Amino acid sequence: PNPLDEAYHSYMKVFDFDTKKIDMEDLDMRLKVTATQFLNMGVKEYNKKTFNKALVYFENSININKHFNIVDTLAIYNAALSAENIEDNENM
Repeated sequence: PNPLDEAYHSYMKVFDFDTKKIDMEDLDMRLKVTATQFLNMGVKEYNKKTFNKALVYFENSININKHFNIVDTLAIYNAALSAENIEDNENM
């Protein structure tokens, strides 16, 4: 039902296995594309005012970028806005 989530969880599961046999450059590229898609989906859901979904998408983008030691300030800011709209004080 949600191929983006399925791809994300599948890519992250790869790190549970022997990464010596995996093309890490390809995996990194796929994860970065997935992070961008999560950010785009978050914006789409935010604009539709479905802030719960938007927050999840922004958090996924943040988590992927943490893997690369990147602080995704745009996703963090948008996640905070989404959390504020649903009065989720823990995520603001």
